[in-house]
Amino acid sequence: MNNPWNDLKKQLHVGQVIDGTVKQRMPFGVFVDIGAGFPALVEIVDIQDAGPVTSESMPSEGQSVCAVVKWLDDDKQQINLSLKHSAVCAAPKQAQAWLDSKSKSPIGSTVCGTVAGVWRDKVFIRLDVGFLAVAKNEKSCSRDERVNVRVLDYDDSTRQIAVALKDL
Repeated sequence: MNNPWNDLKKQLHVGQVIDGTVKQRMPFGVFVDIGAGFPALVEIVDIQDAGPVTSESMPSEGQSVCAVVKWLDDDKQQINLSLKHSAVCAAPKQAQAWLDSKSKSPIGSTVCGTVAGVWRDKVFIRLDVGFLAVAKNEKSCSRDERVNVRVLDYDDSTRQIAVALKDL
């Protein structure tokens, strides 16, 4: 007969990034459903990186969270998570956003953005797809101006988008 805990242990390891949903708030932390039939605990000291945890800073019931597996207790069949590693959790989301922007705005397409700043002959544009691009300032753009740009290239190693300004 299969033991669900043994199956779960094979899938999880310390340091692994997982998604879950807060099921219950308690004075000592929150219980998170990671979809395995075992509630995972995030102790109050592992909820945020800095400052005291308040009722406002605690995740709400039903809220989706990204967590890191802190430890697995085989004897008690318990999982302990940490929410302190926001940079680790952001990486997969940023990677997906990068892939989404490449598919929604392929090379040669036109995208909109807002000029975030101008320096010498460069214009920095916050694209509506969520990334910052740099173009040569051939039109004398000004800050907060809405512009259209043509996507020239995607650099996967630096996650930079090469664009050219287009006339509106």
